[in-house]
Amino acid sequence: MTKQQIKKELEKSYSDLQTWFKNQDDALFIEGPKGRWNASQQLDHLHKTTKVINKAMALNKMILWWKFGTRKKEQLSYEDLASLYKSKINNLPDDFNQPLPPKSYGVDMKQERLQKYAALEETMYTLINKWSDKNLDKYVLPHPVMGNFSIREWLMFNAIHNNHHRDILIEDYAG
Repeated sequence: MTKQQIKKELEKSYSDLQTWFKNQDDALFIEGPKGRWNASQQLDHLHKTTKVINKAMALNKMILWWKFGTRKKEQLSYEDLASLYKSKINNLPDDFNQPLPPKSYGVDMKQERLQKYAALEETMYTLINKWSDKNLDKYVLPHPVMGNFSIREWLMFNAIHNNHHRDILIEDYAG
């Protein structure tokens, strides 16, 4: 996927999530299905994921290289990433330790959390524009379940991840 195609996927995924959150009754922000994350926890998890990617993209590339190396495997397509993600999350062990455990926020924090999430999205687009295509493919970051991803793969994954959590929210709050 080109940078423009990735940005388009990201924009759609963020827009869909923002719309879903804004259209929900405020009370549902803190009330979730039994044994599942509530909407505020879903948003916090997505916020943390985007923040981690942005932090890495803002680092000096020499630090990324020193800490994580460079890509050593074939670049995955968007479809292959989506399939790999679905396969991995459907087969997590029961004792899996969530690397970004979410916090729960009160209804009074909903608008502020949505604004911060939107700001992270805008930062991501700014950072994407600063990266060359070559460097998006060269540098990697580890994923806690799926191994190293190139920065390009991480950006595609972020759209996939957003859509996955949007689908969970739609299903969990369907009524």
